[in-house]
Amino acid sequence: KEITVGNGIRSVVRTSDGHTLLANAGMIWELDGNDKVISSLEIGMGNYFRLLRLSKSGNYLFTGGVTTVKEADRSGKVIREFNLEQVAPGVKKPYFMMQEENGNYVVSTGYAASLIILNEDGELIRRIGGKANIKEVALNFFGAAEALPNGNILVANWSGHKPDDSKKGPQVVEFDKDGKLVWKWQD
Repeated sequence: KEITVGNGIRSVVRTSDGHTLLANAGMIWELDGNDKVISSLEIGMGNYFRLLRLSKSGNYLFTGGVTTVKEADRSGKVIREFNLEQVAPGVKKPYFMMQEENGNYVVSTGYAASLIILNEDGELIRRIGGKANIKEVALNFFGAAEALPNGNILVANWSGHKPDDSKKGPQVVEFDKDGKLVWKWQD
């Protein structure tokens, strides 16, 4: 199906109640199960906004700048903002943020090709991946991630815009709970 709402849509989220969230860098629209807009929120997410996700409590999680990620409540009020450069120097252009069941946040670090795990105070718990840390595969840019039921994490590893860039490294990597590479997929 095709839905026309706003422009420059960068993220789509299906919620557990069958609603859909659409977001660009300045707005979030909520559509009901029949794809009718039931609410919209003007919210400045910044030029580096990529993927919107929801926290355990239903708040908005998003990348908010070259080195920042944010959590905002449903009214758009920012309740947490983490400057990643303070906890993980060299991190620029974060792409994705999600919240684990234990309350910690997982952030993909873009060109740093790692995931960082932060507690609710924004303190670094650990780092997974990283170009210099995983020698057996070529890591380039970590985008979206997905937590698996066994505690492992799947990560999209983007390798470039050109058709032959896919030869540079795997497009998907999987890490176990300890950050060890356990699987990769390359096409």
